[in-house]
Amino acid sequence: MIFITFALILLIAALWFYYWMIKEYKYWEKQGVQFIKPEFPFGNLVDMVMMRKTAGEVYRDIYRKFAGLPAGGFYKLRKPVLLLRDPELIRTVMVKEFNKFPDNDFEIGREIDPLLAINPFATKSPEWRNVRAIQLPSQTSSKIKLMIPDMINCCKEMIAYIKDNIYKAHEAKAISACYTGDTVANCAFGLKSNSFSSTDPGFAAVAKGEVFGSNYWDNFAILCAMVAPAIGKLLRLRIIHKDVEDYFVKVINSASDFRIKNGTRKNDFLQQLIDTNEQGGKPVYNQIEMAGHCMTFYMDGFETSSILLSFAFYELARHPQIQIEIREELLAKSKYINDFDIDAINSLTKLDNFVSETLRLHPPIQSVSRICRSDITLTSRGYEYRIKKGLAVVVPIYALHTDPENFPEPDVFKPERFNKQNQSNIKKFTYLPFGEGPRMCLGIRFALMQVKLALISVLLKFHITTNEQFKGEIKLDPKSTFLHTAKGGLWLRFEDLENV
Repeated sequence: MIFITFALILLIAALWFYYWMIKEYKYWEKQGVQFIKPEFPFGNLVDMVMMRKTAGEVYRDIYRKFAGLPAGGFYKLRKPVLLLRDPELIRTVMVKEFNKFPDNDFEIGREIDPLLAINPFATKSPEWRNVRAIQLPSQTSSKIKLMIPDMINCCKEMIAYIKDNIYKAHEAKAISACYTGDTVANCAFGLKSNSFSSTDPGFAAVAKGEVFGSNYWDNFAILCAMVAPAIGKLLRLRIIHKDVEDYFVKVINSASDFRIKNGTRKNDFLQQLIDTNEQGGKPVYNQIEMAGHCMTFYMDGFETSSILLSFAFYELARHPQIQIEIREELLAKSKYINDFDIDAINSLTKLDNFVSETLRLHPPIQSVSRICRSDITLTSRGYEYRIKKGLAVVVPIYALHTDPENFPEPDVFKPERFNKQNQSNIKKFTYLPFGEGPRMCLGIRFALMQVKLALISVLLKFHITTNEQFKGEIKLDPKSTFLHTAKGGLWLRFEDLENV
């Protein structure tokens, strides 16, 4: 009798759970909105949840099923979500009606992942504005200009490493991460990173600890933050590894204490935080907050920048003629990296077009999701989409960038798309590598400057080719759901120009 009763309770619980999961599955049908039929229990995200495809690829597949429509409905597990296709709808969500869509659909528990929870991408309204304001002063053009000498020194260390390992196979993401880790450590915190040293890694231990891992459990934590935050909180899943967090907190606070004790000052982001803390009688930031704000700068300048740089190396290797043309543009300025100041770099139109096209085909962040904070009806071309409070909309960046309606021959790498005479052909809000509106990426200037300097320094010294073991088209790594990375890596060779 007890067994029967227990079995009955389990059955009722299972039926209730099933009903709870599927009760929202009529949301888009009731509105008369075209949608993709969901499947229990993953809705339309089974390939993402099972790590068979990245978020960008899944949203691209959904995007293509709504060809000709301004938007379409799908389901994130049990929740209805609207995927945006029409640029005007995207403008509405990201700019015009931003106050109703102020927060990213990405949930991080501060008690579980305190450093990442302070990142402007993860913080919610109204806190995100305060957090963002802390980062802004370090991202001005005048600040970036002062960082260029330190970036050039990091370039020279990368060049020396390549020379010492000439003609060997190099994985582009690995070498790019060493460089971007060095630049952030030097420019933002005044620390020597030594990422290219195998004997004295220094601050590079943070990068080598993998802030964003690409194994199953690391990716599962990110998946939960994107689609099932309750599970992530229940299991206390961390995205930033605990050993990375502990090391980062220790290093940042040791550097801060050293400056205060010795009266040392530097014109960098860490100094900005120290000065703010010393203005009043009571510190504004505690140790975790100091490290968290520094981690925001580090992640913005390290992870996504290394992705961009790695794919830039890859595209140069794939397109030797483009590589030659950019090198000629550089040599017309100078053959020495020290001669490339901010004005010289900004005048390099072929390099700029190349980087823009790399960002189109390989956006480091493949999509952005926003939570609706107040009921709204979105309209476009006679279609209406009622979005109730708490639901999400998706801006599928990767899909927009590879839509032939937006970019003819989208799979062909064509930097000339971004020539001055062609830029007017690009529809606004179809090219979004850094997002748009009030929550667009803060680190644009820093990222572009560090990447361009790296490319300049390498192209002045080396010819880049693909390695023999790297064949065929790249495939995205499904265990990197959120970020655009290559499965198996991007394997390249650097050849001394004098011997080419």
